[in-house]
This record gives sequence, C-alpha cells and structure tokens, in this order.
Amino acid sequence: MTVRRIVKMPTKAEQRATRRAAAIHYLARRKFPLPDYLVGKDPFIVEELRELVAYQSGRPAHEKEEEATYRADLEALSDGALLKKEKEERVREAIEKHEAQRVAEEGNRPWNLPSAIVSNFGRYVDFPKWTIGTCVALLLERDPKVATWAAVQHAPNSDFAKRFVGLHELIVASVNADLQAELTRSPPGYLIEPPELLRWAMPKTSVAVPPKLQMAIEGKAAVSIGASCQIQPRRRGRKNLPFQEAESAIAKAFPNGVPPRGKEWSNAAFVAEVRAKNSNTNERLPSDTTILRAAGRKPK
Repeated sequence: MTVRRIVKMPTKAEQRATRRAAAIHYLARRKFPLPDYLVGKDPFIVEELRELVAYQSGRPAHEKEEEATYRADLEALSDGALLKKEKEERVREAIEKHEAQRVAEEGNRPWNLPSAIVSNFGRYVDFPKWTIGTCVALLLERDPKVATWAAVQHAPNSDFAKRFVGLHELIVASVNADLQAELTRSPPGYLIEPPELLRWAMPKTSVAVPPKLQMAIEGKAAVSIGASCQIQPRRRGRKNLPFQEAESAIAKAFPNGVPPRGKEWSNAAFVAEVRAKNSNTNERLPSDTTILRAAGRKPK
C-alpha cells in the first residue's frame, strides 16, 4: 500500500507575509548591523541563540528604540514601496562589496605595498639623468623598479596605473615642447636631468611634486655646483669612493687635463706625479691601479 504525503502549500497571504518579513529583516540588519562575531549565527542552534540573545540584551535602550521605530515604519509601507526599497538597498550593498573588493585588490598590488613606497630619495638623485619611467615613479613616490610602464599595462583598472599612465603621457608630450631631454638611440629613450624635471613640474597644478623629492633634488644641485656629475658604476655592491678620490687627486695634479700616455708620461710617471701633487694632504690616496683606471689608462 502506497502512502501519499500531502504537503500543504502556503496561501498567497502567507507568502506575502513571509516576503515582507524577509524584506523588513534585511533592511533592519542593513541599518543596524550585527557585530562581526554574530554574522551568520543560526538562531535554531541553542548555543548561537544564546549569543544572539545576550547581544540583544546588552544593547543600549536608545538603539533598540531606533530599530523598533524603523521596523514600524517599514511595516507601514505598501508591498510595492517595501520591495522597491529592498531592491535599492541590495543594489547599494552590491556596489559597496565591489568597491571594497577593488580597494583590497589595489592595496595588494606590488606598487602599493609598503616596500615599494619611497620616502628617501637620496639614492636616486645621485644619478645625473633619469628615464621618463623613473621620473613618473618618483613623482608618485614609488620604487622605479616596481612601478614600471610594463607593469602598469597589466592593471588597466588600477587607480595608480591610471595616474602613472596619465603622468607618463604628459611628460612624453612635454619633451618636445618645454621639457629639455636627451634622446638616446637605445632604450630607455629619453633621459631627463632631475633639476630639469623639477623646473618643469613645479609650476604645473596637475603635477604634485613630493616635498622630500624636491628637497633631495635641490640639495643635490646645491652640492654639485662646480663639481663633476659623472657617476661611476658600483663595484661589488659597494660605493666606489676610492674611484672618486682618485678622480679628485688627478684633477688637482693636472688641472688643465690629463696628459696623453707616452714616453714622457708612462703609467709610473703619471702615478708618481699624482702622488707628488697630493703629498701635502692628510688623506690616503687610492692604489696605483685605481688612479690609472680613473684616468682612463689601462694598468699593466
């Protein structure tokens, strides 16, 4: 014998009441949200029900009154007005979630990590010329090795990428107009002196120059007046101070220029002359090899 189970379908009035109750509960929770530790708690589970009851019991009286008044106002709305309000709120919630996700993704991008934020520009102003990419990255206070033209091309929806591209295009457009730059035949293309970049950027309201970058460029320019701006490559990861000391000693010994190599000025005679002209200084001169290399001579 087959036993048939009869399921009673809810009436239209019951469906309407359930729909209104769900809408009112959603709108009330949006306006008066639960703490994070209570989100998702099931009131049909005893332990979780106790947590919900404890929270409601501990709420200030004015909050309970405000929520009760809000729920009463929702109850007074017609079905159409209530459902319209719920729909608008759900759209607003979706936009908020999308924006929160976008902000989280933006914060996790390589150029927005704390390690990519530049606060000390001293190491960059030691270079006599910058590429356009370096100029843009430093104006945006980012590490030029992290914030590059190639990197931002992969994140077209990133706020930082849009700023980078816009500033990059502005500098490129200004190169032939009012920004002096040296065009190289090989990459990276245009090279711009830091003081020239500062002169171009300062009057423009659309370009914000970081104060620390401005101070670093102006400070370096003041120190470099009358001095050579040639930057020698680092050797073995260290600052090449002996090479620079050798250059200074050579300039003191031969103020009119380094003499050509020949019988009169062999390597030994050249080094001896440099050491003789700098004998009255208390500073210790670099090795003979360093002196010869700084003069462009090839040690034997």
